[in-house]
Amino acid sequence: MPVGQNTNRSADLHSTQKGDPHVPNAVPVSSANVSKVNLNLTQDQKKAQEAIFAWWRSRSKQVLTMGGYAGTGKTTVIAETIKRLSKRPRIAFCCYTGKASDILREKLIKAGAIKTSDYCGTIHGLIYEKIGEDEGDDGKTEILWRKKDSLKADFLVVDEASMVSKEVWNDLASYRVPILAVGDHGQLPPVGDKYNLMENPNVRLETIHRQADEESPIIKLSLMARETGQIPVGEYGPSVIKTQDKEVPWRMKPLDKIMFLCGRNKTRVSLNAQIRSRLSLHSPEPAVGDRVICLRNAKRYKVFNGMLGSINSIKVSGQHWYRARIKMDSDVLFKGSIAQAQFGQESTLEYQEGQGCLFDWGYALTVHKAQGSESAQVVLFEERFFQMDDDQWRRWLYTGVTRASQELVIIGS
Repeated sequence: MPVGQNTNRSADLHSTQKGDPHVPNAVPVSSANVSKVNLNLTQDQKKAQEAIFAWWRSRSKQVLTMGGYAGTGKTTVIAETIKRLSKRPRIAFCCYTGKASDILREKLIKAGAIKTSDYCGTIHGLIYEKIGEDEGDDGKTEILWRKKDSLKADFLVVDEASMVSKEVWNDLASYRVPILAVGDHGQLPPVGDKYNLMENPNVRLETIHRQADEESPIIKLSLMARETGQIPVGEYGPSVIKTQDKEVPWRMKPLDKIMFLCGRNKTRVSLNAQIRSRLSLHSPEPAVGDRVICLRNAKRYKVFNGMLGSINSIKVSGQHWYRARIKMDSDVLFKGSIAQAQFGQESTLEYQEGQGCLFDWGYALTVHKAQGSESAQVVLFEERFFQMDDDQWRRWLYTGVTRASQELVIIGS
């Protein structure tokens, strides 16, 4: 598969030239430095691997993007390609969330594709460091972060790349090392950010593995969603169903570990209230242990729109703010002011970053906000807006279905 031209402006701005000291020497596919293409790969996986080798050899640009639908074997291609680089660079495998990086690490270990000298963790853990706590005139302290001066890596593999914001991507690209950005081009575009690495990937994996299709009813439903936009009511596996019974989710346990997804903000607000009530969280105010979601980028804190976390501590601070410590799933610890009025609102408040940050309860999310997240258990409420065309609806449904890794309940007709 030929490697196309990168259409992302940020990548072009940081594309490298031959002889750049920040980029390891090119490794020709035909030399002894790269082993033969793995014969156990499928035909489209072999083409993807060949494209990665060709890019690695040429160094004509810094970034290669690879898109793949659920069940096409993106991680397999990454692992089998990395294993065949005998003059292997130091690699940093990174994801948007800690949970995603844990899953990726397990897969890489199983495939024998990761070394002790490699990094595998969150993007934020890789490129940002805490520079201390800043105390303002009012005596309030805030944790501040900055970009690291250098990385102990010669090659970056960024998974779930469609979740990466333009700011974070520019920070990654500034280190001028080769980047393989991997994601799912069948999902919705990122919410609140026109920048989308997976809009037109250079390399595409679009053939579902027969084994994945046979073993995973979730993969089957993702195929139905992407191709037809219709999933009939029925049972598709021991823990994968579509039903019209809206009481089914409330019989599932534990509620605080389930990702509830919907289309409308009105539904999201209602679901969050119901879930908190069933968890005996009856206070209208957020409490320690509450799951929350960031609603606006806050650059100085390195928290961004759509990031999830859990409250470690919280107290009222003045008439309009809480002071909170929030352990983000990205491994960043947020400490700062968050707006009281945002919790339980359908719309996002007007916001100036210097004032504080905007968070809301994060038990139920819109599908747009859930991109890049994954949960063992997912409840998806089908809600189609009249503004959606058929392609947008298929992407919405596909994105919702593929947030589940084990158990999926779809509520719809």
